[in-house]
Amino acid sequence: MRSGFTFIEVLISVVIISIVILSLTDIFSNNKKLILYINSKTISTFNSSLFINEYLEIYNKSKKSAYDILHNRYDFKNDELREYLKSLEKNIRVSDIEKVESDYGFDYVTQTTILSDRVKNSYFKISSKSISLNSKSLLKKIKESDNMSNSENGKNE
Repeated sequence: MRSGFTFIEVLISVVIISIVILSLTDIFSNNKKLILYINSKTISTFNSSLFINEYLEIYNKSKKSAYDILHNRYDFKNDELREYLKSLEKNIRVSDIEKVESDYGFDYVTQTTILSDRVKNSYFKISSKSISLNSKSLLKKIKESDNMSNSENGKNE
């Protein structure tokens, strides 16, 4: 008897190795796409942070550059920086202010800002509007809420 592999055994092993290699390249190409997306999202988020300030509402529903928003507050003497800021443009959408009533007796307002170019970035602003309860009644409500959740957890156990 001859020792060795038959042609069919070699062919099957080559097919199996090819399938494994193809699946590994697919995994690595998906990872590369994910890394490129995360990199793009990170750069876009950093660039969007230049737009966030308390006066953003006046630019609602418009497309502005970072320079348009920042040039009144800062003096940019570097021409290269000024041109870079002018190249960063975002579509700005600011939602209406929404009043949210709390179970603890105070209200707050929220507002959503969406800045978009190739990637959409959302920012949320939450402000305390008024506190209508004194601290003792607020603590009482918090303790009542904690007691209710503790009693529910005791029932579940």
